[in-house]
Amino acid sequence: EEGSSVTFTLFSPDGSQGFPGNMNFSVTYTLTENDELIIRYEADTDADTIINPTNHAYFNLAGHNSGSIEGHKVWINADAYTPADKYSIPTGEIAPTAGTPMDFTAPKTIGQDIDSEFDQLQYAGGYDHNWVLNDYNGKVRLAARAEDPVSGRIMECLTDLPGMQFYTGNMLKNLGSKKDGADYLPRYGFCFETQYFPDAINKSDWPKPIVKAGEKYRSTTIYRFM
Repeated sequence: EEGSSVTFTLFSPDGSQGFPGNMNFSVTYTLTENDELIIRYEADTDADTIINPTNHAYFNLAGHNSGSIEGHKVWINADAYTPADKYSIPTGEIAPTAGTPMDFTAPKTIGQDIDSEFDQLQYAGGYDHNWVLNDYNGKVRLAARAEDPVSGRIMECLTDLPGMQFYTGNMLKNLGSKKDGADYLPRYGFCFETQYFPDAINKSDWPKPIVKAGEKYRSTTIYRFM
């Protein structure tokens, strides 16, 4: 596609951070003429290993210095999520979102249910959970959409991965230098982090983030702005 790209590469030697295999990893960021940011991950290894990269960029569609994102409307293409314990470790359950504050199958504002007396939200201080995306078949499809009603800006997230972590910046702290001296406080930005489910390697029936020796890992995530 047309656009401007930059590629970053990393060589991770066998045993680095406890992971097996000498791995060559690259990530390419492409800005297209269609107002998309395309992120392509590629890796190969000489031993079976685990790989589960994601993008942890924070978004505020009203502008970086506009405050809370609780007024943003969000839709997530998922009928289920993976509950976690108070330490944010997945329990192994795949739970339906219907009838809970985790249900974003119809668009709603982030702030509508974020402070509900619901154990998952109480543990995390807001949303910080993995959604089990519908229609997983290894191909890129629409995962989520966010809209700022004030500015009218919309962002869609597309991925070929089975899950997406929706995080509402619950732990943001106003530290360090910021653009234009803006405050970046809790819930001033959100993340759509495409991924294999957290702790999937220890859950027998979840898709596995394993790359076999000699095989090529490839994954694509797209952020589309409108």
